[in-house]
Amino acid sequence: MDTTAFDNFKACTEEAPKDSHKEAKTLREAIGNQTDDLIQGIRALGLKADNCDMAYQIESSIYNYVKLSNPGNPMFAQAESFGASVLNKAWGLSESPKP
Repeated sequence: MDTTAFDNFKACTEEAPKDSHKEAKTLREAIGNQTDDLIQGIRALGLKADNCDMAYQIESSIYNYVKLSNPGNPMFAQAESFGASVLNKAWGLSESPKP
């Protein structure tokens, strides 16, 4: 599963200045809470539910579900773009990779 969009979104919510991207930060918190609730519910049944890469994929799936359900909301493109810029800088890449 490709998590690039969620990776970029998450980077935005973690690195954006305090008073910016508030809607994205609130959504990120809600996604995290829902994933935590799911894991706790599974564990309450006596089943194993690890906090591993699969849990990250659940978060990514929830993000994509919300994004696809709100195609006209510019928050997704803005947050992903900002996050991609943050990650590119962290990886030492230029802001606009050349083809």
